[in-house]
Amino acid sequence: MKFAQICAALVLLAVVAGCGSSTATTKPLTMRERQDAAMRDPMGYKPDFSKDRVSSDGWTEFDKDGFKKDLNRVFNP
Repeated sequence: MKFAQICAALVLLAVVAGCGSSTATTKPLTMRERQDAAMRDPMGYKPDFSKDRVSSDGWTEFDKDGFKKDLNRVFNP
């Protein structure tokens, strides 16, 4: 019984250690990183303005992503 518990603990430890990562690949760029990218390649740099929309584009259209962003700004200042 002890041997099985030790093996299970070692397997769990290996799984937890294997899941850790020091760098996140989906981390959003900071303001400084965006500025550095623009300085390195000023002609090819295109900022992403698609996330800066407000929730209403017109009277009959509903922008779901913009609405979520507006709610996030209200409840998570």
